[in-house]
Amino acid sequence: MKRRTLLVLVVVLSLLMIPVPVRASTMVGNHPSNAQKITSDNHSLSADLADILNALPEGHHDNFAGVQSPFLCRTEGWAADPDDRVVDLNIRIFSDGVEIAQTVADTFRQDLADAGVCQEGTCSFSVNLWGLITPNVDHVILVQAQDAQTGEWSNIYDTPKTLNCSEQNFLPVGYHDAWEGTQSYFYCLAEGWVIDPNDPTLDLTVKILSDGVEVAQVLAGDYRPDLEQGNACPEGTCSFKVDLATLISPNIDHSIMIQAQDAQTGEWVTLNNSPKTLNCINPGAQPIIPYGFGNPGNFAVEALEVFDDNLYAEATNYSEGATIWRSADSAAWTQVTSPGFDSTYSANNPIVFDMVTFKDQLYAGTGNWENTPSAGQIWRSANGTDWSLVAANGLGNLANAGFTTFVSFQGRIYAAALNREEGAELWRSSTGNAGDWQRVASDGFGGGSAYYIITSLTSFNRQLLATVEATAGTGAQVWRSSNGTNWTLVAGNGFGDSNNYQTGSSVVYRGQLYVTTRNDVTGAQLWRSSDGVKWDQVVSNGFGDVNNVKIESLTTYAGALYAAVNNPVTGVEIWRSSDSVHWTQINTDGFGDASIFVSLWSNGTAVFDGKYLIGSSGPYGGVIWQLPR
Repeated sequence: MKRRTLLVLVVVLSLLMIPVPVRASTMVGNHPSNAQKITSDNHSLSADLADILNALPEGHHDNFAGVQSPFLCRTEGWAADPDDRVVDLNIRIFSDGVEIAQTVADTFRQDLADAGVCQEGTCSFSVNLWGLITPNVDHVILVQAQDAQTGEWSNIYDTPKTLNCSEQNFLPVGYHDAWEGTQSYFYCLAEGWVIDPNDPTLDLTVKILSDGVEVAQVLAGDYRPDLEQGNACPEGTCSFKVDLATLISPNIDHSIMIQAQDAQTGEWVTLNNSPKTLNCINPGAQPIIPYGFGNPGNFAVEALEVFDDNLYAEATNYSEGATIWRSADSAAWTQVTSPGFDSTYSANNPIVFDMVTFKDQLYAGTGNWENTPSAGQIWRSANGTDWSLVAANGLGNLANAGFTTFVSFQGRIYAAALNREEGAELWRSSTGNAGDWQRVASDGFGGGSAYYIITSLTSFNRQLLATVEATAGTGAQVWRSSNGTNWTLVAGNGFGDSNNYQTGSSVVYRGQLYVTTRNDVTGAQLWRSSDGVKWDQVVSNGFGDVNNVKIESLTTYAGALYAAVNNPVTGVEIWRSSDSVHWTQINTDGFGDASIFVSLWSNGTAVFDGKYLIGSSGPYGGVIWQLPR
């Protein structure tokens, strides 16, 4: 308000407050005295001021205009009184100048509540005009709100609108999205969106046909941001996605058709760009969890462990923190830890590197690849759900970024610590309790920061053997000890080839110890020993493919030896042998996707309920694969 107007109002209000003396002698007959005239004039002035100060209703006539179906033949909007945003205003609606309906603006709308337009957002209205106006004719629809103080009717914003309510029913419209041709297991999908033009808020039923046979039905009610941004449907919730991997035969072309059901007539309508030809690759294995346990941020499964007749699985998550999940049947899963054990990513625990059972308790080693303020931790649980911290802050060395692998040996639990600054460390405890840990190896077994990770700890011939991964250009090592404190080097310089700079895992099979390597020059190698001192090479050149750079996981299952080989070009390969000399690949490269890699070393491999399981990354999150015999 301008200063001049404000000054006038102040003066007028001041005059109203000046008392005027009245004497009885001024009253003559029934005629009003001067005082009565002044009082009457004051009341008139007060009424005029009320008119000046009162604000008329504000509101909006919303977007139903043009030709609409019977289901969208309505008038909607909102109205509020700026003088009292609690009151519910009366609304009247005109068609071609004739009043056809009245209502009250008292319905809740979240956007109005968020904007503070009216108390609790209860100032919207909606009136169905079908039956109130002639169909198939243009009508001018005007909306007015009644002022709560004066009773005056005023037009709300953006009114009138021209509306034509058509008697025609509109069939569903939508699109069958782009998955076609030969696809991996992860992209064997029927996907798209669909709306009912008569009422875009409806979630329509969609059916999927393969070669003319229905294989699935689903509601098109999922959210997609591009649909919201493009105003395809209210709030973008009209999409659908169906995983066809287990519904159609692999390695065969199928004609995939998608149809939507009209909500008014029940008629099935084929979507635009349908059908498509789809061929789903057989991955040679079966995923047993939803990708990332339903969270795409859980990008890999790094550790598996069987404890108390349950399978425990880790999910690596760099934004929220790692979680541990449990299943009694490898089908139904329950999350048993909070993300990162309640630690923030900037501090700790995006990864659970390994889990192990020791004296009826489950242990988990956490951390990260780089140093963090609180370093690696060790947690344990007696029941798999209640967890306690037994080793914090890298066991006193903040450079111990994470605990990478465990083993139970001679009644003690051993834990290896990743340390890029000083070299790997090895700790042990007879109880696992906090404060009861002793360091038994440090500084990368004397080699310093070049030897910064212990990838496996294995008991063989009453000896404890540790495989030590090194930086590129430095050959990996194998150390052993009969008592866990005095260590001897039994394989150095990458088994004589410094290009073998990383170790994967180690396992005992048919009385011999096997150790895997990474070699970017010749391809991965596999070495074995009958005594832990003398070594023979049994696999060279990455099973004949130089791109098979590292045998990451090695395990025994159903009387055979299984090797998981990471290949940055075509994805992981799984090989099997009954004699360690003759090998057969049992999966499709990358399980049908070149971006798939298996988990670290053998930490993410387990045999549970008679099944060989291995964790991996995945395009939509980590996956646990069940391998065939």
